[in-house]
Amino acid sequence: MKTTKLFMLILATSTALQAGEIEILSVTTGGRLTFTNSVTNGLFTIQWAASPLTNWNENWNPLKDFVVTGGTVSVDIPIIYRVKCVTNLLWPMPIGSSWLQRGSNAIGQVWTNRGTVVGSLNLPSKGKEFSIIEMTFSQSPYNLSLIPLRSTETAIYKLDPRCGEEEMGFTNVLVGTCWTNTSCGRVSSACIETNELVTVPAGTFPCLRVRKQRLNTSDPNPVWIEWWSPGVGIPKWIDYYVDASEHPPIVYELISLTTNPK
Repeated sequence: MKTTKLFMLILATSTALQAGEIEILSVTTGGRLTFTNSVTNGLFTIQWAASPLTNWNENWNPLKDFVVTGGTVSVDIPIIYRVKCVTNLLWPMPIGSSWLQRGSNAIGQVWTNRGTVVGSLNLPSKGKEFSIIEMTFSQSPYNLSLIPLRSTETAIYKLDPRCGEEEMGFTNVLVGTCWTNTSCGRVSSACIETNELVTVPAGTFPCLRVRKQRLNTSDPNPVWIEWWSPGVGIPKWIDYYVDASEHPPIVYELISLTTNPK
């Protein structure tokens, strides 16, 4: 009978943006890791490494689809584990979370859009990690979009894959604050106009209303208005910056939200 011995060192580590104590209590032979939690709004990741001096991994990519040419191969395998916790994100986006929107236009046409967090993208060259949002649209089953977003404690950023430039979609600051985005040759302005309670099918949310406008365009009405709610995203937005054949304004409202899929 052949037996395999497993040696495992457990390391408890917190990388929280706001100090919080995390301690790994146990790892069972059945593969269940148990740790303490002293925060209520953390976004957690289990990381692994071959030793404390190697890079920490958040997936199995280093052990997947690699080429072997020699007769003897050595690879780093998971021996040490730690729990990473990021707290106080303006918009936590755990993988698997999703939301459903209802869209309608000026002639009464109605459709739905679904957004789902399907993964993450780490860009070492920028030192940043983005959540990947998959958007699907009911009016066309082939109309699908992947949107890289990232959240900090105070702002939401969108990465344009065409040029690798970011723009700030929202920042949780005082009413009256304005900013300008320049991305892939497009210039737009954004201003926080007021605080409002917004009621949509998914519920009532405290929001900041943000008016946005494309600046370097000849379009007669390049304006859209977004209502942002920290922790939720955009419960509502109205888009005037569309082709006339789409019968603007187009109104999008949040129908449902799933923030804790596990």
